[in-house]
Amino acid sequence: MRRITLLAAVLLATGCATAYQTAHTGFHFQGDIGFGVSRSSASPNGEDVTISGSGSQYSLAVGGAVVPNLIIGGQLWGSWTLNPSVEINGQPAQTASNASAGVYAIGPMVKYYVMPINFYLAATPSFAKLTSSSSTGSGETKWGPALRLAAGKEWYASQHWGLGLASVFQFSSNEGSSGGATWSTVGGGVVFSASYN
Repeated sequence: MRRITLLAAVLLATGCATAYQTAHTGFHFQGDIGFGVSRSSASPNGEDVTISGSGSQYSLAVGGAVVPNLIIGGQLWGSWTLNPSVEINGQPAQTASNASAGVYAIGPMVKYYVMPINFYLAATPSFAKLTSSSSTGSGETKWGPALRLAAGKEWYASQHWGLGLASVFQFSSNEGSSGGATWSTVGGGVVFSASYN
């Protein structure tokens, strides 16, 4: 009798664990943070300049399911690189101390979950800015078009919370603050994610 009771409890627990894993509905929140690389390039005054390095990737998204597993929302995302390498015409250039460069962006997110494996694909067409700072000053570009793509897998930690890993890719194109050269930035990385549904 004890074995039957134990078996029934296991089966019931398994059923409860999978019941809420069949669809994502209602309110949706996701945050992620991780590690990545980025490279920005432009040709101001006829010189080829690249700024590259490694650093953080992050995002926050809020939205809801318009149909089961299809999420529409807004997302704030970006990346940050500390002490990046700078090259001019392929040659290393001396940089100021405490230098950093980054991209921050905002836009509408479309996200789709493949269930029951809880794998998702997400795309966020955005507007972004490229910023830089150092001990000698700071600057930023004009707003420009950008795109963030993500593919990830989540595992349920509770009925509403999922934890996971994702690979991300980002691109942005930004004209300098006073016109002139256009900066193209490409980056990507791996992030840890937490989502609520």
